[in-house]
Amino acid sequence: MPAGTRIVVSADHGQIDVADGDTCLLPDGDPMLDVLLAAPSGDPRVPLFHVRPGRRAEFEAMFHDRFGQRFALLTADEAASTQLLGPAVSAGTRALLGDYAAIPGTASVLRHRPETPMRGYHGGMTPAECRIPLIVA
Repeated sequence: MPAGTRIVVSADHGQIDVADGDTCLLPDGDPMLDVLLAAPSGDPRVPLFHVRPGRRAEFEAMFHDRFGQRFALLTADEAASTQLLGPAVSAGTRALLGDYAAIPGTASVLRHRPETPMRGYHGGMTPAECRIPLIVA
C-alpha cells in the first residue's frame, strides 16, 4: 500500500440481533390477513399494512391486541409527518406505505413467513440500528 494511503470502511446502517422469542409471526391462514389486501410489506422491523376498505378499526383492534406490547401502530400519514422517512415523502413512497406502519419499541420483528432463518435485522430506531459504523485505517 502506498505511503499516506487511508482505508475508510462504513455501512449504510447498524444492526441488532433478534432472539427467537422476539419474533412475532403472521403466517398464512392467520385471521389478521383477512383484513389486509396483501401480506405485510416493508421490513420485519417496520412492517407496512395495506388494509381492506372499511376494515381499519377491525385491523387496529386486532393489531393492538396481539402486537401492541411490542409495536406502536402509526397511520401512514402519522409516519410521514414524523419525518422518520425524511423531510418530505414522495407520492410514490406514500403509496408504498399503505395504511399503517408498525414501529418497534423493543428488539422485535413481525414476519409473515416463519421460515426466514435470519437473526440480524435493521430498520428500527434503536441506537444500534441508527449508528453507522465508520473505520478509518
